[in-house]
Amino acid sequence: MSRLRTRFETQLKQKLQQKCPSKLSEESFLYKAFRFIDLDNSNTVSRDEWIRAIEKIGIVVEDPKELELLFEEYDSDGSGEIDYREFVAALFGANSAVAKRLSPQKSMPPSEEQRAEDLLEAIKERLLARGARGLIGLSRQFKIMDDDSSGKLEFQEFLKALHDYRVPIPEEEAELIFDYIDRDRSGSIDYDEFVRAVRGPMNAFRKELVAEAFHRLDLDNSGVIDLSDIKQVYDPSSHPEVLQGVKSEEDVLNEFLETFELHHSLNGRRDRRVTFEEFEEYYNNISASIDNDKYFEVMIVKA
Repeated sequence: MSRLRTRFETQLKQKLQQKCPSKLSEESFLYKAFRFIDLDNSNTVSRDEWIRAIEKIGIVVEDPKELELLFEEYDSDGSGEIDYREFVAALFGANSAVAKRLSPQKSMPPSEEQRAEDLLEAIKERLLARGARGLIGLSRQFKIMDDDSSGKLEFQEFLKALHDYRVPIPEEEAELIFDYIDRDRSGSIDYDEFVRAVRGPMNAFRKELVAEAFHRLDLDNSGVIDLSDIKQVYDPSSHPEVLQGVKSEEDVLNEFLETFELHHSLNGRRDRRVTFEEFEEYYNNISASIDNDKYFEVMIVKA
């Protein structure tokens, strides 16, 4: 097993060197690959999620069971999940950025934590009033401010991005939120983590519904669906805003398609193809505005 692990880690580092953008470290690139899959912000991935992330980086093995064996090797406590922060830290060493982030973090007084959480909830309500594009649009604004494509923002950049996206907030409150996210006191925050903190996780029941909906659209089982196919199949009649008379079916369909295009543009792609992760990300944004599981189920089943 040690030989298999050594070979795998060598191959993984080589692939990261080949695929990593020049403005991003290989460590950050790998970490973001896992973060993209970790929609519930748990910092862990299941076996299938870990394998999916590794394969997307370009790792190819002759025997698929090898990846399953490697997962079991890294899953030292046999929980069926891997803390990918620890995986990345182990791969890049104790002095890596992720390893430092795992060191004991500074705590906030309980009263300040509660106030920061209340402020995040208020921002969430304001963004969700704009529909699914509200959260993705904020991500886009953060990316505009991220000149070096590091995935991080300092406080003044964070504050300006919020104001530019018409989320006015007093500087004192913005600083409290910033400190709440920046637990390692590095002076910067991962803005994907901020968006996820605002949005919150999608529960397991809804995640399963979304997976079933994707597989219905993925007729050739390729793991990718084409936007033109979605347009032919997607039925927006049960969308909450259609049922409420806020938007027409055509408006919702266009927003649905444009959301994926916006996500693609954030990642430098406009291929009109949707991966499962992108599909799940879209519905995670929708889910944040729906309290009732049954209502969400009706919308998904009729999609």
